[in-house]
Amino acid sequence: MSDSLKQTQKAGDHSTNVQGESVELHYHHHGLTLAEVRQEFLDLFEANFYRLQSVARETAQQRATEITEKFLVEMSLRNPSGLQACQDPDMQAAIFTAQREYARKGDKDLSELLVDILVDRAAQGDRNLKQIVLDESLTVAPKLTAEQYDILSLSFIVRHTRRPNLRTLQDFINLVAEVFLPFCGGIPKHISVYQHLQYSGCAVIEIGEISFAGVMYQHYSGLFSKGFAAQECAAIISPDKWIGTLFIPCLHNPMLFQVNALCLDDIVPLCERLSFPSEYSGTMRDLQQSHFMSQPEIEAFMRENIPGSGALIDLWNSCPLKSLTLTSVGIAIGHANIRRKTKREDYDLNIWIPD
Repeated sequence: MSDSLKQTQKAGDHSTNVQGESVELHYHHHGLTLAEVRQEFLDLFEANFYRLQSVARETAQQRATEITEKFLVEMSLRNPSGLQACQDPDMQAAIFTAQREYARKGDKDLSELLVDILVDRAAQGDRNLKQIVLDESLTVAPKLTAEQYDILSLSFIVRHTRRPNLRTLQDFINLVAEVFLPFCGGIPKHISVYQHLQYSGCAVIEIGEISFAGVMYQHYSGLFSKGFAAQECAAIISPDKWIGTLFIPCLHNPMLFQVNALCLDDIVPLCERLSFPSEYSGTMRDLQQSHFMSQPEIEAFMRENIPGSGALIDLWNSCPLKSLTLTSVGIAIGHANIRRKTKREDYDLNIWIPD
């Protein structure tokens, strides 16, 4: 055995040691209290982190204690039952990874991100894809900057999510102002920033591209209808049957009408839900599509009605964001950063990365 792979074993009472290279993980057979878990994690760090001199060693220990306590507090709030998962050797390896990286870097944004990922990681039982992705995210996140976290979050919420409950223009304005804009300040445009995201396994820079208005058209085209006359609705179905069901007053001009669907793909389910013949859907789709705003008109509406949205549109359209597709690791890090910055709990990671 080479010296670089030399291993040692240290056994405590009622414990079984599981060892890989120089990292010693202690699995206890009895339930642990919060205080015991805290001390177990600090002992884990002390046993495995490389030795530093004087002040550096003290700083590293303080940081390890800080992130350990943050994790335990956050887990007690979001997943109290996850405490027992901390007895698992693989979970202890994940915890040590977070301790080690924060001890080295001391970045507050990083510590909050690692804690959020750890809490999700503690909720995983048997080995599954989500567990693997979260473990990898703990390793990758320390290699990125805070601005790159925001790139991943912005790309995630703009390209990879859609809010099906939007019903009014004010709902859309609130979405852009409260969810999109917090992530676009300070995002760099230089290609090297995005190339590093690709190198780290967080994203792929595609050959094709899509403008910001193009994404909004895909997800929320029903919010950007110019409307059509009642006679065009009546040509499909008699007025006494469609008012408030298949068609609603146009959001931009209440004297006209539009299809009651947030995007074109929602038209078929709408007909099925209301028990209307399926052949209506094709005609309704053509009618709706022929009366949409153009992409420049969508951008003009946003710039006029949502302060700050012009900078977001210009950023997206002038940098590799318009060509970026996230990997599972990029989604996990972007998701954690959203929760870290906004405290929003309405994005379920299981939708994108199932257990």
